[in-house]
Amino acid sequence: MVHDKSTPTNHSRIIGYPASARSADVTGVTAGHEYVILVCAWNASGEGKPSMSDTGVPG
Repeated sequence: MVHDKSTPTNHSRIIGYPASARSADVTGVTAGHEYVILVCAWNASGEGKPSMSDTGVPG
């Protein structure tokens, strides 16, 4: 999930990747905005606990 902290009224975006992915490209971000990325896994047992990134600001 990608959350734009600079525009809190915007909804977060969910980006899906297969479990084998070791990296991800996040597109559609705005230069100078603050973003938080949350990574969460799902499996047959349900949703895992999310892991949150530090705030990132694209250039």
